[in-house]
Amino acid sequence: MRHVLAALAAIAVLLPGSAALARPAETLVGTYVAAPPGSVAAGMTFVVAVSLTNTGSETWKSTAPGLVNLSYHWYDPSGTPVVWDGVRTPLGADIAPTQQRTVQLTVTAPATPGAYLLRISLVQ
Repeated sequence: MRHVLAALAAIAVLLPGSAALARPAETLVGTYVAAPPGSVAAGMTFVVAVSLTNTGSETWKSTAPGLVNLSYHWYDPSGTPVVWDGVRTPLGADIAPTQQRTVQLTVTAPATPGAYLLRISLVQ
């Protein structure tokens, strides 16, 4: 079985100006803490527990309008996106500023074996 190596910063912050934002950056500012497996089979779907904290000024909505989901991007070692629009996982409930919630993020590894960087992000 061929594997994909995954790396993820333990804490990531969504910065203003991110392409994933559809509204002002203050809406989706937060921190994430996750521990994905070090390697998985190419093309495999797996689940990562992600602890989210809303450090922004607006509630992350779990329903439309303003629906926010948790998603991910895969990058190759040179920083080129390999999978930009990963599976979207619902938050399960609204998350108000300063609130924390753990979400079970569904992730599908790239189909081609290799070393990749997994970046988790909120999308609206």
